Amino acid sequence: MSERIDLTADSPGEGTDGADEDIDGDGDSRDAGSRDVASRDASDRFVTRRQVLSVLGSAIAAGVAGCGGRSGSDGFDGSRPPETWPSAAKDAHNSRYAPDGSPPDRRKIAWRAPIDSVDRFPPIVTETGVFVLSRDTFRGFDRDGTERWSLSLGDDEFVGGAPTAIPGWDRIALGNGAGRLRLIDAETGRVAAERTYAEGIDAAVVAPARDRELYVTTERGRIHALGLGSDGLTTRWTHDAFGGVDHAPAVGERIVVGTTAGVECLDHGGYGRWRRDLSDPVVTRPTLAGDLVLVGTRGHVLHAFDVETGERLWHRTIIKNAHAGESIEGVAATPDSIYVTDSRAVHALTRHDGRRRWRHHDWERSFGPPVAVDGAVLVADGDGLSAFDPDGGPGFGSLRPDPVRWRFVPEGSPRGLAVVGDRTYLTVARADGDVLLELR
Repeated sequence: MSERIDLTADSPGEGTDGADEDIDGDGDSRDAGSRDVASRDASDRFVTRRQVLSVLGSAIAAGVAGCGGRSGSDGFDGSRPPETWPSAAKDAHNSRYAPDGSPPDRRKIAWRAPIDSVDRFPPIVTETGVFVLSRDTFRGFDRDGTERWSLSLGDDEFVGGAPTAIPGWDRIALGNGAGRLRLIDAETGRVAAERTYAEGIDAAVVAPARDRELYVTTERGRIHALGLGSDGLTTRWTHDAFGGVDHAPAVGERIVVGTTAGVECLDHGGYGRWRRDLSDPVVTRPTLAGDLVLVGTRGHVLHAFDVETGERLWHRTIIKNAHAGESIEGVAATPDSIYVTDSRAVHALTRHDGRRRWRHHDWERSFGPPVAVDGAVLVADGDGLSAFDPDGGPGFGSLRPDPVRWRFVPEGSPRGLAVVGDRTYLTVARADGDVLLELR
């Protein structure tokens, strides 16, 4: 287990730094000369046993890769085809950005399949299948809608983590509130490997394409990095975060974790690089967008940090004078823009400084997380699926009276959304039985 690292965090919280610069007069700011509150840990001063082992392991892995590539006796292939949706937020960066997605101007139902009582998670889409979690069953479908298998989860089983497809390995990871982690064979629905933890699994598991690791968070903020191999799961390291972890980390060159106390950044050996305390808990998955990491908090503020240094570069209040129950729902990041939804509005921000490009309010709808695709931003709400113009359409300043290009209104209430190429997958709650739709 990694030891708790004494990192300095001198920020009092959100919007209180004295050096903040107001960038558009509405009380939100770019953090000009923001203090670096995240000092490097003690590993900068001496080398530990685990760091030596980590370096040796990396060198051995690099040598193996040079001798034969990523595939091995376990059949693992580190590459990931672009037209997939392997995790709840699209990828290990939690970007909710599908640059290969190009939805047409009209939506037609290609097929539908019954899925019992739909859960809040979006469908998982691989090269060959679509996988949907309902409240008591996990189902696998062929891409034409034919059901492959169904796995009963039990009436009293609470699934704490969204299912995650492991790229190139034909396995889907699923965790539950009782601490049981399963690797499910995507072709047969059988449990290929499993592990049980003393604590329940709180947040979604993440399987990045860049290496053979699976990340799991359990109760009380413990993060587990697991190695994947032909002989099952092995623990590479564990780390105790400062605060609870309710959402899956973002994984890139660094591992970024949002907690009830703030934001932490780890290296791939499990050692802390920096930490930033916040006055409100993080309520979104951290999103990696180039050199930025984005997190939304219960205080309705979106923060942008430098992923290497932890310096806060800007912050934006998403909901002002929030009513009870309103919250930031999700973030989608493209190379140019950041799209954020709250319970009643869709916002578009510039990536480099958080300036508001446009926003659209609708007091009669309850928006879910956004999905950015080529030429549109898709958002499901309680009544339908809307495609927003990524530039907001005609208007003055940030006011865009009608940025919606089209709406698809199914029978029932849309829940989870995933986009792969020209196909959109939508789970819909209906009075006569919930369904999975493929739209084209």
